[in-house]
Amino acid sequence: MDQAKAAKDGPKDDLSKIHGIGPVFARTLNKMGLHTFVQIARWKTEDIAKVAKKLYTAPERIKRDKWIDEAKKEHYRKYGERL
Repeated sequence: MDQAKAAKDGPKDDLSKIHGIGPVFARTLNKMGLHTFVQIARWKTEDIAKVAKKLYTAPERIKRDKWIDEAKKEHYRKYGERL
């Protein structure tokens, strides 16, 4: 999740477009420095565990809802670039 600092000043995405991320989760992710689809698309297993803990949810929920795949799709829809 090192890319959190890099995204701070760049364009921000509406993370609630990702299935399973509602307004509350989106706000919490933003407070954690997560603002872009790319940041979520590049998560590793350990990132999922850290984020799940901060969101008070199970890592399995993030995996089940396919946040990483959804982030890649939303990035492609918005920017026309595949990750």
